[in-house]
Amino acid sequence: MKTQGFPGSRSRLRAIGVALAVIWVSSGLAHNSQEQPMTMVPGAAATIAELIAASLEEAGFVRNGLSWYRYGAESIEMINIQPAATQPGPYLNLGVYYYRYGQIDAPTMTDCHVDTALNMVLTTPQAFREMELLNPTNDIPSEIRRTELMDLIRRYGIPWLAAMARFEAARALLADNPEIAHVSARARADLQPPRK
Repeated sequence: MKTQGFPGSRSRLRAIGVALAVIWVSSGLAHNSQEQPMTMVPGAAATIAELIAASLEEAGFVRNGLSWYRYGAESIEMINIQPAATQPGPYLNLGVYYYRYGQIDAPTMTDCHVDTALNMVLTTPQAFREMELLNPTNDIPSEIRRTELMDLIRRYGIPWLAAMARFEAARALLADNPEIAHVSARARADLQPPRK
């Protein structure tokens, strides 16, 4: 099974992300108007959550705090907004919890058996735009921020979740591209068996 729609490998994307961060900091973009290093903006995760809540609920997700869940036959798909300590905006995470390993109704990201950040399934320009959209200190109007974030989630995040939600499909995707997701220690032997 090909991994179309999930560009690049995780290590390549991580290297690109580090390069973008270095460019961002060295360019002066990483400072606010008082020339102070940017740090987390209190309430940024909640602000983003309120912007996208209705759209995620329309897509079949149920909200619990900063997380949304969609319950399927084999698994729970999860979208989570994680407050960040070192950047103004939060992170947007994707995870799948498989019932074969337990019966948690509202798993946390650390309970998920496969997970990734939304920016890991985006192209580099899209990941940079996601970072801008999640940053509440810029002047992007709320409606544009909501529309563009939901477009990224609908086009890339939800398809990743749907592909990984079926255990056998996830195993096939991981066999073709082992870096498409972080796999928990509990599920690793089943989803990423050692190559012969």
